[in-house]
Amino acid sequence: MEDAHGEGGLRAKIRSADPEGPKTLDANEGVRDWVKLAAAMNKHKPPKGEIASWKKHVEGYEKAVKEVAKAVKDDKDADLTKGLTAVNATCQRLSRRPQGVSGRSS
Repeated sequence: MEDAHGEGGLRAKIRSADPEGPKTLDANEGVRDWVKLAAAMNKHKPPKGEIASWKKHVEGYEKAVKEVAKAVKDDKDADLTKGLTAVNATCQRLSRRPQGVSGRSS
């Protein structure tokens, strides 16, 4: 997730790309890498919580990343903003502590 969401990660490259400038190529390459990373997440087990919940949220995350990819490809800023908002929401759901899992260690 650091590759996608960390400082200087794929999300940052896509957000900073100027549709008229040289960073557009970075955005197109970055979004392809991001789609691959999102698809690979379903192959992993959740760090905490139920597998069914993990799969549901990963599928939502992958769908949102694909929306971002389509917006970049089609050069649609409004759709890009909508897609990035959806990515943020699904990412937050994935990183929350699942219900019934205590944050305290025994």
